[in-house]
Amino acid sequence: MQTTGKSRLFCVDSFVAYFQRQWIDGPLNQWYTGCSDYGCTNNGIEKKNCTIKDTVTLRKRLTVRQLFKKLVTAIEVYAESPDCEDENLKITEKDYRKAFEYKKLQPQIKVYANDSEYFIQSSKLPDGFEEAVKARRELQFDDWEHYLKVVDTCYFVRKSTVFQNVLFCSCCIGAKKQVCKHFLVLACKLKYFQFPEQITSILIEEPRTRGRSKIAKRGKALSRN
Repeated sequence: MQTTGKSRLFCVDSFVAYFQRQWIDGPLNQWYTGCSDYGCTNNGIEKKNCTIKDTVTLRKRLTVRQLFKKLVTAIEVYAESPDCEDENLKITEKDYRKAFEYKKLQPQIKVYANDSEYFIQSSKLPDGFEEAVKARRELQFDDWEHYLKVVDTCYFVRKSTVFQNVLFCSCCIGAKKQVCKHFLVLACKLKYFQFPEQITSILIEEPRTRGRSKIAKRGKALSRN
């Protein structure tokens, strides 16, 4: 059965009259409009959304110290996940060279938790390493600037809980589960790996051949004016 234009207009008018009778002139008008004659966002629906945001979607704001504890816990959970660890780490000669140059700086190292947690000084060798280690272990930070200074002073290196002879560092490279110089220096110190001989050995000049050495070519310094 097809409806004509008049019947459709009658249905619209009936719906408008029903809406006005129930929501504008009826007893529910104050509930939706927030106890006023005009529509506003201070109504039951908005209040319900606000309750959902406060109790489910949005959490209460944490202090800086509480936030750091949450972040550290999240990092530890991520780091201990087997899906984020790689047993077959590929260490290139370039990685060994960077680590060996870093080793020659003789950075300070602190060991805790039965040789499973390490704190190593950054390559800049800043002052206050022991204070930074203490602040990082106890999660005691004065403010955001102090936190940045602490994490730039010492890096946290831990043993993998899944794979043997695998370490992970908290620096920007190690956080991506990649090989960094801090991890490699500690791994070589613990004899998990060994620096290649071509990196640790000192190149000595080859013995000269028999006979008189060649005369130097005349250059600008030997040329006559």
